Amino acid sequence: MRHDLIMVRQRLEPNVENATISELKETARVGTSQTALRCTAIQFLLAGTTCQQVCHDLKVTDRALHKWINAFNHCGIYELIVKKRPRQTRILEGQKAQELL
Repeated sequence: MRHDLIMVRQRLEPNVENATISELKETARVGTSQTALRCTAIQFLLAGTTCQQVCHDLKVTDRALHKWINAFNHCGIYELIVKKRPRQTRILEGQKAQELL
C-alpha cells in the first residue's frame, strides 16, 4: 500500500475569537434543534473535548463536524444557524393547471 496516496484529514479546531461559549449557548436556545446541535458541538470543542468524543457523544459524523468547524471558522457563529431552504414553486398555478388536467 502506498502511503503517499493516503490523504490525512487536517486536524481542525474552532477559532476561539469567533464566539464565546455563552454566545454559542444563546444562539443554541433561539435556533432550531439542528442549530443547537451545531452550537453544542462547537462549545464542546472550545471547552477542550476531542473531535472523536464530540462525534461519539452527539452522534454526528466526523465529516459533519468538520463542515461545522470550517463554517464557524470562516464566517462565525451565524454560519451555524440553520436557514430555511426555499420551497419549490409551482410552474403552473390554479386555472392553468386545471385546464391542462
